[in-house]
Amino acid sequence: MSNSAINGNHREAWIDCARGIAILLVIVGHTISGVLSGTIYSFHMPLFMCVSGFVSYKPDIKCSSTNEEFATKTKRSFKRLMGPFFLIYIIQTVIYLLRHLSNIFQDGSFLTNYLEQRILSGIFSSGVSISVLNATVLYVGVIWFFPAIFLGKSLFDYLHLKLTNRQIQPLPFSFDIVLAILPLFYVGSHFDRFQVKESPFKKFFLYSFLWGLFLIITYAAAPELSTGRVKCIF
Repeated sequence: MSNSAINGNHREAWIDCARGIAILLVIVGHTISGVLSGTIYSFHMPLFMCVSGFVSYKPDIKCSSTNEEFATKTKRSFKRLMGPFFLIYIIQTVIYLLRHLSNIFQDGSFLTNYLEQRILSGIFSSGVSISVLNATVLYVGVIWFFPAIFLGKSLFDYLHLKLTNRQIQPLPFSFDIVLAILPLFYVGSHFDRFQVKESPFKKFFLYSFLWGLFLIITYAAAPELSTGRVKCIF
């Protein structure tokens, strides 16, 4: 039953299976260690994100074509994704405060300090504790993926909307050009890893590959960095 209607909604059975497998792998990856855990971590979240992208933009679900449609879809996604995030976030906060009522009454600054930390945790929404400007920001736990999916989906939809004329939109301080040259900086910074100076064959292969890649990009995207003319090839 790969293409059937379930509960009145057209659902792909294989997508539900892929999601289920990804969720199980998340659980397994957090309960074991070693090579198997590393292997699972290498693909389980990318798999989940790919499936989410497929579900969000199937052939019968198009990207936004107008600003109004984008606003409507973003509001709908916010309710569906950020709603559960804030609900779980608030429940976590309330439970923690209830478990530490004695600290609240004994230390007048306890509640203020905790709420400040909690707000920072919500802003960064990291799955693990992180260091920001030499300050420790506590994790929010497994709910980190709600804002990640929401922002990723919304940004993708917005970029697709603005790039429908297949022309990159100009940004202040030539930031659109900055985004275009970042991959070139990355490639250049890793030249030494190929040790092309010690091997003429590697040098020939690497330069031929890069020339071919840039040739394809030139014909597909017609880039002209000095004027910021870089078309979208997607």
